[in-house]
Amino acid sequence: MSYRRLLARFQVPGDEFQLIRQNNRTIGWLKDISLHGLSYEYIAAEKQQADLEDIGIFSDKDKRIFLPGLPCKIVYDIIVDEESENYSVFNFRRRGLKYRTLTNGQRYRLEYLLNIVNDKSVETVTETKI
Repeated sequence: MSYRRLLARFQVPGDEFQLIRQNNRTIGWLKDISLHGLSYEYIAAEKQQADLEDIGIFSDKDKRIFLPGLPCKIVYDIIVDEESENYSVFNFRRRGLKYRTLTNGQRYRLEYLLNIVNDKSVETVTETKI
């Protein structure tokens, strides 16, 4: 049996927040975030086979923002619509992640980030079928 659940997501304006992998390589730009997961856009250079990844979030503009090693599960990975303003000759993709088990420290830092994003963004509510 399936039901609908409403999840509050905060759209992240601009490209202020970037994501990195454990090798400290920038992989993309945060697009939206919630207590349950996030999505980001990236330029596809290689096809990733794994469905799990650990990512970090940081900001060049606000040095207080650094959330390393967030364990995530990949929920979707899609091509960004070529009608989008972000489309170019590069292969832009959008990936949705759901957090796996977070430590208390990670959850605290995530809530701190959400407060900052909330001040800069408009909350959007999306319906997700479970």
